[in-house]
Amino acid sequence: MNEIISYKDYVTYESSHTEDILSIRDSSHSRYYYSGQEISPLNYHRLKKAVTDSSTCIYCDEVLSIIDKKNSIRSLDTSSVSLEIRYCEKCNWWNAKYLKITHGSERLHNKELITTVREEYEGIIKSYAIDDYATPIELIRHYLNANHDKYNLIKPQQFEMLVASVFKDFFSCEVRHVGGPGDNGVDIYMVLNNMPILVQVKHRKDPKAVEAPSIVRELIGSCVMENSKHGIIVSSADRFSAQSRSNAVNENLVRNNIRIDLMNRQDFFSTMKLVTNNVVKPWEDIDWGIGL
Repeated sequence: MNEIISYKDYVTYESSHTEDILSIRDSSHSRYYYSGQEISPLNYHRLKKAVTDSSTCIYCDEVLSIIDKKNSIRSLDTSSVSLEIRYCEKCNWWNAKYLKITHGSERLHNKELITTVREEYEGIIKSYAIDDYATPIELIRHYLNANHDKYNLIKPQQFEMLVASVFKDFFSCEVRHVGGPGDNGVDIYMVLNNMPILVQVKHRKDPKAVEAPSIVRELIGSCVMENSKHGIIVSSADRFSAQSRSNAVNENLVRNNIRIDLMNRQDFFSTMKLVTNNVVKPWEDIDWGIGL
């Protein structure tokens, strides 16, 4: 099945409740929300599932890992805040629970008030075709990081975009994907320490493919034309031919300070693994409020 399942998107369940602690029945207000839209209490409780109270994944029944658990007490407004995030290592589903309790007072009616804000987040399934250009490269990175043998399911231009994404993180530099008709043998243009680096990407669906020396000669020509001293060839083939490797270290290149690096499929996936875990998780973009 050529499909990627993502839980990057999520739904939220929020409620806010204020009451007089001396008279629990005297509720000032109680409001309920679903993904930012206010709804009735009845609909809120119908929509909200007890997923954040579960210790196992609702999709694959794996035990959830608690990856973040925080508690804080702020004396300024005598509030307490807690956060717990649970994550499924198998399918990447996640949920989170945020709770803030604030003590205050209302001078006009001489009431001591307590306000409780609850927010619960639940990852939702979204399906993508792996060979669709609309599929986020970030998802393809995560998928191929765990399924190296599926690399041949993506299209050549997707592989170029994947390489550009990985190199941007690995080298921490400016990266532009320029591949396409008339690219003159350059698919990615990088600038590292003010020096241009030209990258040529070859996507071979046959795992036994071998890169021929003509690929190296083409990139050398591009480096000369673009006045670049560094070129990289990334191939999804298993290996480069002996002549290709010999061309990459030709003595004339060394004499002219031109460096050509060859990166086969194993080399590239090893590099991708080093930086793919740095991708921001869905819950890292959520503003959990002051105190955490």
